[in-house]
Amino acid sequence: MSTQSEVNQRRGHTVTHTTDQSFDSDDASKQSRKVNKGAIDRAIAKISVNPYFVYPFTILLFISCQLAISYSFTGTWHYGLIRHTDPSSRIFTASELARYDGSNAGRPIYLSILNDVFDVSSGKEFYGKEGGYSVFAGRDGSRAFITGCFDEQGATHDLRGLSERQIESLKKWRDFYHEHATYKFVGRLETPHIDENAPLPDDNCK
Repeated sequence: MSTQSEVNQRRGHTVTHTTDQSFDSDDASKQSRKVNKGAIDRAIAKISVNPYFVYPFTILLFISCQLAISYSFTGTWHYGLIRHTDPSSRIFTASELARYDGSNAGRPIYLSILNDVFDVSSGKEFYGKEGGYSVFAGRDGSRAFITGCFDEQGATHDLRGLSERQIESLKKWRDFYHEHATYKFVGRLETPHIDENAPLPDDNCK
């Protein structure tokens, strides 16, 4: 038969044991939450630094930005670093040549005479936007070399109506650019077709 003291001791042990179990349960729950949170954080970190997720997009974005910058400033996709070994093999369209009219400081200045295209960037003071011969930049203004009509209509590749002597004089101007110490031949221009029935350019510009 148990004494009152033994009963009280057993009751105290039961309460203590129950309380310990409650604390253990809370600790286990907190530890479980920590483990789960840690697992989630590690999973997110793996995705964030996983090269299969991040690197391709980063590289693609970098390349896209570089291409846009290159085309904006040089009119090419390669910063103008790729040069044609044979300049005569490069063919410009009129719209392509127009991008080299001196309006963009990051691009060279090109002009065309008798369909030959030359880099005249070293003569920026003449062919740049503020230069006296800026009308020749970014186009073939062959006729104006002979007529002296330095306006939008006069600076044309339309040579109809010019005499043989004038054509020979124009060829000498082309030779001048070929032989120039700093102007460089960079290609040929594919000029737009001229309607033979169209009115002749007006050379009475003075």
